[in-house]
Amino acid sequence: MPLTPGSIRRTLAAASVTALALAGVVACGSSSSSTGGAGAKTSKSPITVLVTAPINSPSSSLPQWIDAGKIYAKQINAKGGWDGHPVNIVGCDNQVIPTVMLNCARQAISVHAIAMTGFAIPSAAVLQTLQSANIPWVNGDAVTSIELQSPISFPIDVTALYQSTAEVALAVKDKCASTTVLASSLDEANGKVELDALEAQGYKGSLDVVPDTATDLSPYL
Repeated sequence: MPLTPGSIRRTLAAASVTALALAGVVACGSSSSSTGGAGAKTSKSPITVLVTAPINSPSSSLPQWIDAGKIYAKQINAKGGWDGHPVNIVGCDNQVIPTVMLNCARQAISVHAIAMTGFAIPSAAVLQTLQSANIPWVNGDAVTSIELQSPISFPIDVTALYQSTAEVALAVKDKCASTTVLASSLDEANGKVELDALEAQGYKGSLDVVPDTATDLSPYL
């Protein structure tokens, strides 16, 4: 597929978002970090994470999401894993097909994954399947309201379509003790609207404006 500003951002985000998801980052908190120095040996049972992405699909091919997970796991395992547990990455090609994505969720159960992450748009059936096994879905972007309502869904970000209302809903669902809204200097007004929505729900938040010299907002959308 041709490289566009949006696709470049997603390619670069694949590594960072997958690493965050694998590190146990969820809404309003994070797990403890791994221990051990460089070259430390893992001595406990493996921890499996299923990473899904479209590979054999005419509409999109993003194997780098799975590759990023494997690279991250290799680095973590070289330092002793997660508290002595080696990290095992299982990849699943969802092909951007709902039924295939559902099979990926079932595979997460069969390999006893502690979490599922990657690049996908999960259906209600997918989230229900994961919820039945208490497997969290840690996605880079929430693109549907379903992901914001599921108790096992922990999106790291949301798309422009739902940005203000979705982030507020997520903060309320997760009962965040405090919230910080990050906004581009080009979109500071929207950040203020989000703060107002948080306060209406009884949540205090702060606004952190990131300077941006871009003149074209299309990559953000």
